[in-house]
Amino acid sequence: MGTLLGLLSALLLFLYNIPLNNNQLIPIGMIATSSLLFLLNQWTHVTAWRSLVTAAENGTSRLFDAVRKDPLNWFGNIFLNFFPLLTLLTVLFLAMPTALNPTQWLAVWIIGLGIAFDLLYSSSRQYLKFLNPFHLLQSLTHSAKQDVQNNKEADLCDNIEAISEIAVKGIDNYNIALPNEALDQLQQITRNFLSASKSIAHPTQDRESEKMGINDKLTYTLFFLYQRLELIFQKALEVRLEPVCSSVITTLGKIAYHTAKLDISLSADPFNSIGRLAREAQLEQMPEVGVKATITLLEVTRLILDEVDLSYQEIRDPFLVVVNDLHEIAKEAYRQDKQIDLNLLRQPFRQIKELFNQEKMANHSDTAAIIFRADQALAEFDALELILKTVPPIPNLGEEQKT
Repeated sequence: MGTLLGLLSALLLFLYNIPLNNNQLIPIGMIATSSLLFLLNQWTHVTAWRSLVTAAENGTSRLFDAVRKDPLNWFGNIFLNFFPLLTLLTVLFLAMPTALNPTQWLAVWIIGLGIAFDLLYSSSRQYLKFLNPFHLLQSLTHSAKQDVQNNKEADLCDNIEAISEIAVKGIDNYNIALPNEALDQLQQITRNFLSASKSIAHPTQDRESEKMGINDKLTYTLFFLYQRLELIFQKALEVRLEPVCSSVITTLGKIAYHTAKLDISLSADPFNSIGRLAREAQLEQMPEVGVKATITLLEVTRLILDEVDLSYQEIRDPFLVVVNDLHEIAKEAYRQDKQIDLNLLRQPFRQIKELFNQEKMANHSDTAAIIFRADQALAEFDALELILKTVPPIPNLGEEQKT
């Protein structure tokens, strides 16, 4: 808006040919206005950074880096700091002979004044945006995607660390929406990173990775991410935020799917994390997380089998991890609830068998081993059911004494 008003004012200055010679008020007004803008810019910085310090304590110290790298703030600070110098130069030209056309210089200054007001207003709004942790998450995600494109491994890990820190701080404040949004952003970063890793032009190792002592950039980054997801899960488990725990399980499931599209062997690690974290939640009397993990494992397995060409890949290890995870989750569910219907515990293994008995997977060389492991789990629960049927019910001694 200020730029538009500046352009209109400059146009009026030319149309009406306003005389400028011997008018001492114009230079004084120009210097006073530019000085006021400079002071307002400094005041905005001081007040905004005080608020940013508080926001960083509740979010991440990377907030300051995000503000510093913001292009609008960067350009606005430079322009507003140098605008008084532009004003002094304009005043000097206005004091020179009319051959230098002082009207044009004044018009240029007026347009610059409008731009300065717009930049001051926009800079203030940008500071307010960065006080919003959700905007900061989006900014960090955008920065992480640029790091992927530019092969900046250290900066990528720093952004992942910052997003994880925001999630943990959100859990400390019992804010479910914030860690869930952070998990969604981490999943987007991972998908972008894996998509870039498919490209032939994307190196598996670069100079920055070599300086960090990283031999395999892909594996290192994924394990770095898994550690942060487990940290978020442990923090949520500590304060018993079941929705956040379930969101971590879902995020790991999505990552397992994306890794399988690149290399099926990479999906074994997120599958393993899902099973381990689900059992930890079950031990803390959060059975809903175990149910979520079971559904996630089955759904991700179905998606991989339907959408990924596994004809010439070794699938034994990752899907044996899935079956073993389902088995351990089912056993823990029975330990905590002896009255549970055993058919519910057997159902996941029946679904696994159905998935691998489909025409697409029936002739795969590793299918037999996976089905055999599912049959073992089914046989265990069949034997348990048989034992429970043969064991006579335990009498209620309290009722017998009353009789």
